[in-house]
Amino acid sequence: MGHWSGSRLPLSCLALLIVKLLASICQVAHGTTLLGFHFTHSTYNATFEKEAYDFLISEFSPPGVVVAAVKLMPEPQGVEYRISPSEEAEYFKINPNTGLITTARPLKIVEKDLYELEVYTNKGGDLKAHVTVRLEDANDHTPEFQQPSYSSFVNESVPVGSSVLAVSAVDKDRGENGYITYSIASLNSLPFTINQFTGVISTSEELDFESSPESYRFIVRASDWGSPYRHESEVNVTIYIGNVNDNKPLFEKVACQGVISSDFPVGGHITAVSAIDIDELELVKYKIISGNELGIFYLNPDSGNFADAMFVNISVVHGKVSSKTFSCRETRVAQKLAEKLLKKAKANVKLNLEDGFLDFYSVNRQAPHFDKSFPTDVKVSEDLPVGATILRIKAYDADSGFNGRVLYTISDGNVDSCFNIDMETGVLNVLMPLDREKAELYLLNITIYDLGNPQKSAWRLLTVTVEDANDNKPVFLQDSYSVNILESTSLGTEIIQVEARDKDLGSNGEVTYSVLTDTQQFAINSSTGMVYVADQLDRESKANYTLKIEARDKAESGHQQFSVVPLKVFLDDVNDCSPAFIPSSYNVKVLEDLPVGTVIAWLETHDPDLGLGGQVRYSLVNDYNGRFEIDKASGAIRLNKELDYEKQQFYNLTVRAKDKGRPVSLSSVSFVEVEVVDVNENLYTPYFPDFAVIGSVKENSRIGTSVLQVVARDEDSGRDGEIQYSIRDGSGLGRFSIDEETGELCF
Repeated sequence: MGHWSGSRLPLSCLALLIVKLLASICQVAHGTTLLGFHFTHSTYNATFEKEAYDFLISEFSPPGVVVAAVKLMPEPQGVEYRISPSEEAEYFKINPNTGLITTARPLKIVEKDLYELEVYTNKGGDLKAHVTVRLEDANDHTPEFQQPSYSSFVNESVPVGSSVLAVSAVDKDRGENGYITYSIASLNSLPFTINQFTGVISTSEELDFESSPESYRFIVRASDWGSPYRHESEVNVTIYIGNVNDNKPLFEKVACQGVISSDFPVGGHITAVSAIDIDELELVKYKIISGNELGIFYLNPDSGNFADAMFVNISVVHGKVSSKTFSCRETRVAQKLAEKLLKKAKANVKLNLEDGFLDFYSVNRQAPHFDKSFPTDVKVSEDLPVGATILRIKAYDADSGFNGRVLYTISDGNVDSCFNIDMETGVLNVLMPLDREKAELYLLNITIYDLGNPQKSAWRLLTVTVEDANDNKPVFLQDSYSVNILESTSLGTEIIQVEARDKDLGSNGEVTYSVLTDTQQFAINSSTGMVYVADQLDRESKANYTLKIEARDKAESGHQQFSVVPLKVFLDDVNDCSPAFIPSSYNVKVLEDLPVGTVIAWLETHDPDLGLGGQVRYSLVNDYNGRFEIDKASGAIRLNKELDYEKQQFYNLTVRAKDKGRPVSLSSVSFVEVEVVDVNENLYTPYFPDFAVIGSVKENSRIGTSVLQVVARDEDSGRDGEIQYSIRDGSGLGRFSIDEETGELCF
């Protein structure tokens, strides 16, 4: 037969192997042990629905999102599905019983845009399916600035529109999800503007070091073009303002005039002049420009910028001056400086306050939460179709944008893959058929995620109770039933109990029994399934019955389920039939010269009973002093003594047929009339004295009209000389009749 190695037998070799095994078995010698082979190939015909699967899911998908299901068709019992280990397989998991693939980790398109998986089963062989999971790009990346912060220095003297610095950010998403625009996020008015496309920051107003903050610190926001929500990131920008000597010193008092005496001492203090420079660069320097050509007056000189000229009129008079009297006009330059300094201080305070401002738009501060309407449990009917909606779960997140967008998933408890939740809408529906008889309670972990960074989540447990539907037929404990009973079983006797079980609950699982076969002999208890005899049985009339027994549930609504099983009732024989002679009596003619031992008659009986009850023995009730005898087994009657016609012409024998039934045998009686025929005196043959006889009849004669009479003679005496007439042949056969005793021929 050749040598076969390996665990799997090719189907093409199966028939050939069986033939060779049978041929080999036929040649096995006596006393050799035969080996039995049993080949099962239920999984060999099973294949995956597809050789390759291709699925598309959102890269936003959190753990627990349904990818798809792979299955063998037809699905063998006890099959388990597995994913071949690989680096990519770590992102997914598969339900070993249902073949449902779900995500096991968050997916990022920057890492991979597709995943290649290989699914196999525990049934061995080369059954494998290739699964490709493609990620649909979603706006899941935030723009990233090239630097953690930006700073720049600019003189207060730069013209409006001058570029100060440029910020730059990149977004790893594709298409519009990766396009970026820039904006300045500030609660206060700033003397800067930003190009939304290039990120270049320019001055929008004239800068003034003296009345404005010495530095501006603000936030630049980069936003992508994603829809319906945008991802944003922020960076700190600091711009330092450089002071330029762009302000002249201003005298606090101008147009001063006064009088001194002519004998005013040299070095004496006449008056003081003061000036203020808002630039705060250096101290103010003073100088007498004119009027001191004679060098009478001295002003402490210094260097620096000059303010506008201030005139001091000093009048010298002879005589004694009572006091120095000088008068000047106030310029209020000190007050103006104080006002500028106050304005600058207020601007700095505003900037400091903005530094402490929390941007509630870009920061993920709130975790998602379930709506108060979230139920603790929900009931569903097991006959709910695939795709049917169970409920919509509502959840909210107080954050804005992506930080407030909520995703839904079933993270645990979906052991039979019967449920799925829409990732975006929260609609819970039926994914695979429910079966209460398999599982009547599920504890689902409903987890919600936001899309913020860092991502926040929350979870709640949802109890799903599967309510019974009438989806199961009653199932008999056996595929068929059979019972043997005596045909003499009395009415009402219980002969067998059939049982069917229904996995449904309540009235859906209550079973009632009935006999579908049209029969009077048997009936069934509708509640217990007990079959009993309802009418007289007779094996000889019908030896066995095939009954169809129905088990039907008691569903009060909808379609009732039922199943049917055959019940074969075999009637065992009892000796209830007497042997019956065929025919009921016998008439036999025998020649008187028959030798002793000659069989003159064969008796035949019919007994429908089986076994000993159908075996018949014969006997003679009267044998005329041993003149006749009968074979007990065959029923053959023989002459035991010679016959003599002259002594006795008739014998009336009484015969009995008796079966061998136990404990009681049955018998019947018949009669055999034996007529002895004389064979010694019938020496002559009958003859017609005339060779031909001619007669005539009118054509309109009535039927039965006598035509003529023929006469024959027989020289024997007694009964041997009695003649009987008959028409044997001729053209008138069928038109004429003859009296067998008189020979009269009639029309």
